[in-house]
Amino acid sequence: MLSSFRPLKQYVVLHDFVGQRPDEVHLDKGDIVLSAEKFADGWMRGIRAKNQRVGFFPAKAVRRLFPKGHDCKRTLIAKELLSSEETYCDSLIEINEEFALPLKEQSILLPEEHNQLFGSLSSLIALSEDFRRRLRERVNFWDEDETKIGDIFLNLAPLLKLIISFAVGHTNANQLFTKLRLTNEKFVSFLSSKEEKHSVGLMGLLICPIQRVPRYVLLLKECIKHTDEAGTRSRN
Repeated sequence: MLSSFRPLKQYVVLHDFVGQRPDEVHLDKGDIVLSAEKFADGWMRGIRAKNQRVGFFPAKAVRRLFPKGHDCKRTLIAKELLSSEETYCDSLIEINEEFALPLKEQSILLPEEHNQLFGSLSSLIALSEDFRRRLRERVNFWDEDETKIGDIFLNLAPLLKLIISFAVGHTNANQLFTKLRLTNEKFVSFLSSKEEKHSVGLMGLLICPIQRVPRYVLLLKECIKHTDEAGTRSRN
């Protein structure tokens, strides 16, 4: 029998599972399973709704089901974190493809000017895309009771250091930008050609990394707050 003191949760089967042992339950893709037990080794024990068979199956074979329109606050925060990270990464890529690369290819700026404006942008993009990928993988298979995201942020130190370095150089970059608009006609012409497509402007885009860190802090604080409320076993 399943544990009688823990509520049964509903899961949908993502792919077929053929049990190899007598205590493992056979599952077909699309089956509904009820379970109250999930183990540290990645296995679960539950009831296959179709035939009421009880047995073990791998947790990766199923996804938690919720009533239509249901999302706990912690789940909503995780989705907001991913959504805002998608937008942030797209902004970095836009800066690189629409401004940094063309300015370099067209030799509109001196190498030292280009470096002062865009600094370590390519490294920032690489680290940010890796963080987005890991966050997306976690949120796409989200379980409001079990899924952790704290470990992802613990590995974020290199990215945060890069953002801090980017922020430190932002004042000098802003001063250079003002100077170039007064002294470099090719630069002014280039910016004018981008105005219709990019209403925010180059400096408005370059401030995105600096604004991202406070957003991380805010969302993490909210996630911790509602993790406590949900009684989740791990504060990760």
